[in-house]
Amino acid sequence: MTDRNIGQHYADVWKRYITTMEAHAAAMDEVHQAECQDGCGALNREYTVFDERDSDVFKEVDEKGKEIFDRLVHYAQSAFAPPGSQRLDIDESKLRQEFIGRFADRDRDISYEDFKKKAMGGWRKFDPAAVWNELEKNYGGQQGVELGYQQIAKKLVDYFGIKPGQKIETKAGCVVLNVRVYSERRYNNQMALASSSDDETAKGLSHLATVAEWADDTESSIYLHQYKQKLRSNRSLVSRERIPISENITIITYFNRFEFRFTPEFAGKLQQFISTYAAASKAA
Repeated sequence: MTDRNIGQHYADVWKRYITTMEAHAAAMDEVHQAECQDGCGALNREYTVFDERDSDVFKEVDEKGKEIFDRLVHYAQSAFAPPGSQRLDIDESKLRQEFIGRFADRDRDISYEDFKKKAMGGWRKFDPAAVWNELEKNYGGQQGVELGYQQIAKKLVDYFGIKPGQKIETKAGCVVLNVRVYSERRYNNQMALASSSDDETAKGLSHLATVAEWADDTESSIYLHQYKQKLRSNRSLVSRERIPISENITIITYFNRFEFRFTPEFAGKLQQFISTYAAASKAA
């Protein structure tokens, strides 16, 4: 795919797939008709070997078409995400309705056979290249980056529970933000991060890593991701354990909270990021 984008690639593949599946359906119809021809009166035609349902390719075509649509959206979520971020949130509902919902979503008032005919006609015209072009138009380039930053800023406000006019807590010359977590006791009597806090903590660390990347603090970004992976593989917690992420970020773990300590320089960058992009998110 050096000279073509992913949408063009799947558009070509889809055309070949539809042609192949319809040829298969026609061939299986011929086999079924041959089995049912006169001269086989001794056979119970209610239980033919080559059932006509074998030539009904609609279910597979419908499944594969939706899978290609989902793959294009998921690829766009990573391809258009900001540097250091793993994915961009894309509202696919409008896109789905525009490109496949008109024929792939069954109306209750239509029979299944009529629905299949309508849907197959739609799938024949399905154009993955057009889907990708729409994704690229709406999320590609700088607009996707800006939107991703807005989404992350809002999530960080929620993650840290930041409120307007909040009093700034400091310790040892660092700005402190606390995040509530839940822990559980394991069979070996060790404490571990509860599964209910695992996903939220991982996402929070990822979002913070994106801010570090935005602030040109590559070291913090790399080690935040590494610590996230460590927690994913081993959720064991030690109360008051000091985790030196980088020169700018330290995390102190407790059984009921994580204490994030930021140097004034990094705290200023974090404040700048949130004030810039959270405000833009509200305006949008």
